[in-house]
Amino acid sequence: MADGEVVLEGDDSEIVLSPNPVEDHLFIAGKVKQVKVYDIRGQEMMLVDNPGSSISVETLKQGLHVALIIKENGKIERQKFIKK
Repeated sequence: MADGEVVLEGDDSEIVLSPNPVEDHLFIAGKVKQVKVYDIRGQEMMLVDNPGSSISVETLKQGLHVALIIKENGKIERQKFIKK
């Protein structure tokens, strides 16, 4: 695993979000159906269906965020990341 990557492990696949911290684009490795991003207060900031290999996070404010990742198999993963 490269420095700054976050690995989410499941029983069938792993999701990798990188880089962390992120500036403009958060890259996603793995099979993801949907990504929801929340600010630290729990307010939903963005929703991306079928994100492919990356999502733009340019519009997010700097600071800590939580990505709620819904995998193609329906399992849910949560991961924190920092927006520069």
